[in-house]
Amino acid sequence: MDALRYQGEKLHNKHVKLPAREYRQKMKMALYRKGFPMELIDEFIEEKENEE
Repeated sequence: MDALRYQGEKLHNKHVKLPAREYRQKMKMALYRKGFPMELIDEFIEEKENEE
């Protein structure tokens, strides 16, 4: 999960200005390509959306 958070933070900073639907899609695609399981990706995205 630490590796996911590190990569996710970098991608979050890159895609944060996108509309919500496009943000979720790009985050999922990029993190999935890096080999993270979809369940953890969804959990990370939920955390990020709850922060804002």
